[in-house]
Amino acid sequence: MAKVLVEALGRRIRTLREARGWSQWELSKQAKLHLVWIQQVEQGKRANHKPVIPSVATLQKICDALNIPVRDLFESEARLPKEDTLFAKALINLMRGRPKSDKQFLIQMAQKLFTKR
Repeated sequence: MAKVLVEALGRRIRTLREARGWSQWELSKQAKLHLVWIQQVEQGKRANHKPVIPSVATLQKICDALNIPVRDLFESEARLPKEDTLFAKALINLMRGRPKSDKQFLIQMAQKLFTKR
């Protein structure tokens, strides 16, 4: 049971990181955590296949870097308002099959366009 939960948590962290167009390196730098630790948390396991269970302090550092509350790690897109869910699905469909570099470029352009100065 714990294995399933830590793997789901790792996938959620990866999804949130990728939504910002960040590499694991960027998240590790922003969270002030070692790159290998970020990789293991996202995979939910260590190189020896034992589960990785991050501490509350580690989760807080990751959330601070992503600028989200800790509770967002445990919520799914199902809790988004309907119009946001429809928008997200439309964007996902539009970008499906595109190279990762295109997706990162789109996120960077949106961040520049919508970031208040």
